Amino acid sequence: MKTHLGILLVAGLAFGAVACGSGDDDTGANDGGTDTGTGTDTGTGTGTESDSGADTDSDADGGTDSGTDSDTDTDTDGDTDSDTDSDTDGGTDTDTGSAAENIGAQCSCTGAACSSMGVPIPNGGTITGCGNVPTWANADLVCIRSYKGTTSTKVYAANGYCGLMAQNCTGNSVMCAKAKMGNYDALTSCPAGSVMLTFDQDVTVLTMNAHIDSKLCVKPCTGAGECREGENDSVWNAATQYQCLAPTSVDVVAVPASNFCYDPRSLPQL
Repeated sequence: MKTHLGILLVAGLAFGAVACGSGDDDTGANDGGTDTGTGTDTGTGTGTESDSGADTDSDADGGTDSGTDSDTDTDTDGDTDSDTDSDTDGGTDTDTGSAAENIGAQCSCTGAACSSMGVPIPNGGTITGCGNVPTWANADLVCIRSYKGTTSTKVYAANGYCGLMAQNCTGNSVMCAKAKMGNYDALTSCPAGSVMLTFDQDVTVLTMNAHIDSKLCVKPCTGAGECREGENDSVWNAATQYQCLAPTSVDVVAVPASNFCYDPRSLPQL
């Protein structure tokens, strides 16, 4: 157990008490007769057509030519092809897959209950950007947000971080009244495709002290480039330090024992 409080959700909550070609007509000269057959070009574009129709020639001596002629002329089709398989996207792409508005996505909060005296309250107010995070028994939806003030401990969560959380608290009754959320003991797993972190910390807000036990559902990862690394934190006016963390790099227990996306500065350190 470490005294560093990275997730301000803890302290913020505690202190809180105080989102078709022209068919071409060919005129063939077969033994002096006139070829009146007409071939139909069903191709589109520029190509070589083969006329396999049986032409009937009328010639001067009454003979009938029932042979098949081949048209080797190349015709040019001035029509415009329409390819319905390809489209042109002139707008902004929107990620509607599993990562959009899910655990680990950006989020924000609106409403007076989002903070208390400037300290963000993770499960307070109206949370936007987490629309695909499932409702999960025993956990509260949270939007963890950066905080750099002096009233509570520092939090590094550039542009918000969607999660599910449960906390238990012992100590100062005012702090614990706000810090408690979900059902800590009953929360034993997170939704498929996420990792549950368990950690604890001692927290001090002004002259109040409490011990907080937390369970937080976060986004899993396998390596660099999966954890919003290119973002900028407007609260800290600096690049984020979101990264793919090994559970052994910070003082947490991860279930399953998978790497996960988070800013290490917002977690208890070893």
